[in-house]
Amino acid sequence: GKLISFNLFDPEKPILSHLSKHVMYSIQLSVNYLYFGTADGEVGRIKLCSESFKDCTDLVEFERHHSGSVYCIAINKTRLVSGGSDSKVVFWTLSGAVLYIDHMSHVGVVRHIFLNEWIMITAGDAHVLIIWDPKKLALKHIYHHNPLKI
Repeated sequence: GKLISFNLFDPEKPILSHLSKHVMYSIQLSVNYLYFGTADGEVGRIKLCSESFKDCTDLVEFERHHSGSVYCIAINKTRLVSGGSDSKVVFWTLSGAVLYIDHMSHVGVVRHIFLNEWIMITAGDAHVLIIWDPKKLALKHIYHHNPLKI
């Protein structure tokens, strides 16, 4: 896979060519940044500039805390959360500092994250849905669906 990205204002001019080494699995936009998770386990951000994008070199790759692909990320006003093939859920500040790493709650790939100011929900391959308190960085409830039970 190769990332091809374009200036949203002028599709004829490629931008962010320094990101082309990454295969992006997940992206989230905030007002000033594009946050990303990659196939090689990286999480990071790039500053979104004005219409020209010529001076957009503010690429920040966060310290690596995923040992596999990052399949999903979500952001709110104060947090970034990532989930991946290593079963981890990682809570970050928006500047990239790690707040908490959960190694135990998911078995298999973490595929989906919903996040707002009051609640976070993660879902994965093992038929598990987890409700979190994003302010306390705490697990609130685990729902497990057993497809073999009738």
